[in-house]
Amino acid sequence: MKSLNQLASKIIDDLYIEEAMKNIPPEETPYHKRKMSLTAPITTVFMFDAIAARFGKTRIELLEPALELYAEQLFLSLSDEDRNSLSVEVDSLITENLPEGIQMQVVNSAGSFENECAEWRGLNASFKSFNKE
Repeated sequence: MKSLNQLASKIIDDLYIEEAMKNIPPEETPYHKRKMSLTAPITTVFMFDAIAARFGKTRIELLEPALELYAEQLFLSLSDEDRNSLSVEVDSLITENLPEGIQMQVVNSAGSFENECAEWRGLNASFKSFNKE
């Protein structure tokens, strides 16, 4: 698992690389993101703003990778029972919120799924497999 220091260094490295490759637009899946808001100390917010501005980003673009990592770490820290139930529950919620007409095939450690999100079940299955060894 990555440490926060490794994540921060990778984010900054990626920003430098992205800055050098500005003319290549990123591909994004239309249902992939959902808006949320949060409150943080002003000193933290202004530092995120300054770093984001330096690279022509928003603070949210800077925070997204850290939030994803934090969610994964919280999930992996849950008990087996909670990981099992929450992975099914969250994947189900994501599936329910897919836009009409989206066609997808997901294959991961949890199995093969058609037109169904299985990200958390796949992470859970991988984690279980890794911990057996």
